[in-house]
Amino acid sequence: TDTEPAPLPELSISDVSEDYWAYPYIVNLFEADLLPNFPSGTLQPDKQLTRAELAALLNKSIVADVPPKRSLTFSDVPSDHWAANDIKQVVEAGYMTGFPGGLFQPNEIVPRYQVYVTMATGLELSPPADVDGTIAQYQGTEALPAWAKSQVSAAASQGMVVNHPDPQRLAPQA
Repeated sequence: TDTEPAPLPELSISDVSEDYWAYPYIVNLFEADLLPNFPSGTLQPDKQLTRAELAALLNKSIVADVPPKRSLTFSDVPSDHWAANDIKQVVEAGYMTGFPGGLFQPNEIVPRYQVYVTMATGLELSPPADVDGTIAQYQGTEALPAWAKSQVSAAASQGMVVNHPDPQRLAPQA
């Protein structure tokens, strides 16, 4: 039988100080109710992001009104997983996919470049004519997988690449 996920604690951003570099953006997202509730109840802005957390963020802030494009189920996302609905929504909207064997790997840490790939894919962004030139403006691109270059370049050309504290360092594996 399908069970409903346990209710999550209401999100608090009390763990984001006013001098944190992204504080103004976080406050705007929080006040607009575009941040999901997480199992911890706090944002934890410097914590590594899991695939489930990325799905929850995307579903709450972007995907909610996107019509479904496909339907996939994952053996490692039970119906009572805290992010089961978020994962379903972002996969159906075309932002995220799974792995071979019917897996989503919800607890897998998401490197920065995969966030860019997810955004470019979901928003159906076209890569710029000069993919390598767009990527070349950043330092640290040698750690970027070749298969991800065109999508990361598409995200970069749309101003989606934000790297703190060094805007010129891509740090794709961070």
